[in-house]
Amino acid sequence: MIWIWRNCTPVRLPQSSYNLIVKKAGQQIWGVTLFLLFFLVFYGILGVQLFGNFEYHCVRRKSNRVRARMQF
Repeated sequence: MIWIWRNCTPVRLPQSSYNLIVKKAGQQIWGVTLFLLFFLVFYGILGVQLFGNFEYHCVRRKSNRVRARMQF
């Protein structure tokens, strides 16, 4: 894929420039990945803490209370 891209681009860059571009882009991608991972884990833990205990369910007034208290 890179070979096709190099042949199609009119500007020729030395190999060291390609390596520098890949290195800088890799650092930025790694930073964004860590940022997203932190917030996914943080909000995942927060969601489990806030909504993890599902003991309360909507039931009808005339329903059997013993059956309504069953753990699902």
